[in-house]
Amino acid sequence: MFTSITLENFKCFASEQKFKLNKVNVFTGYNGRGKSTVFQSFLLMAQSVYDNKSLKDLLVNGIFCNLGLFEDLVNHSSDASDITFCFTTDGEKNKELLFTYKELSDRKGTLANLVVDGKGFLETAAQLGGEMQSTEKSLQSYPEDIHSVFDNICFVSADRLGPTPFEVKRDLYENNPIGNSGEFRLNVLAEHREAKDEVAEAISKIMDGGVMSVKGDSDNEKSNDVLNLYFSSLMDGTPVKAINCGFGYSYIIPILLAAVSMNGGCLFVENPEAHLHPCAQSQLIKTLVSMCGRNRIQLFIETHSEHVINALRLCSLEKEYADFAYADLAMYFFDKDMTVKSLQLGDDGQVSEWPLGFFDQAERDAARIIQLGLMK
Repeated sequence: MFTSITLENFKCFASEQKFKLNKVNVFTGYNGRGKSTVFQSFLLMAQSVYDNKSLKDLLVNGIFCNLGLFEDLVNHSSDASDITFCFTTDGEKNKELLFTYKELSDRKGTLANLVVDGKGFLETAAQLGGEMQSTEKSLQSYPEDIHSVFDNICFVSADRLGPTPFEVKRDLYENNPIGNSGEFRLNVLAEHREAKDEVAEAISKIMDGGVMSVKGDSDNEKSNDVLNLYFSSLMDGTPVKAINCGFGYSYIIPILLAAVSMNGGCLFVENPEAHLHPCAQSQLIKTLVSMCGRNRIQLFIETHSEHVINALRLCSLEKEYADFAYADLAMYFFDKDMTVKSLQLGDDGQVSEWPLGFFDQAERDAARIIQLGLMK
């Protein structure tokens, strides 16, 4: 499990910004203040391991994220031209890993510094006993076992697929088989019946009814070239194609499927609340906490929903979530002024320093309605 990450000169974070991490990690606040940037630091490392089989070079574009050019990763107000990530874990080795990358090409960075558990792996010529006084460092050896820190990461983006007419049958990818947008969700469901049953049960609970099924052109899913997603009608139980159902049903499938399919590792979910009514948002988060706890998954959530936050507060108090306590949650608020505040959850479910002007918007609007109504 990751216990912290520190970012420096990476996108909006010019100076060192440290985030202490926990079993469940929530990033919330105003738009364009750096929440996705935290996710991207992990995703860049993971896609470099998956696509490049190495962390010697940092891939700016890959299976998890496409961020343009390397220069787009560097804080624009800084004189420095490199970026630094420092990760700490609770492992017996690889407890602290510091990576500094400089530009190698337009779309790739290369190591300028690597320190693992206090040992540096890049040295200058002078340090190696040479006569050159260059400050440029070169990689002397490379600890390939650091790949294991980033080789079990799944990402479900905010840009998820809604209902689609069908999905073409295909072989599953070894890495990221569901797809960032859930584009291969039906293939995974068709291949893994046990996971499909668990997802179907969860959807029925979250959406207060409705049974999910995956079918092809015949009853034999294994022999079909095309897969279709159905949800049973809440009125008479008739299977209805997903394209004739609400978006919320399709939107939660990749989230749940990732949570039931993973064994350990990290699950990153953007805006789990999308297309869900408040009750379903709350139930989804409770289900997700339970699944991730059972499968030893470290959960990262980016959200703008107070219903998501409140569901986590309830999980810390309700007895059926015994594996999740208030001390298992790390929560960060990204404010208007580009500062990041750590929000602490108490054993009574209360949040310290609840940010003004954000999650109190409903109360402020209600007060304004009353005020204007009295003026009529």
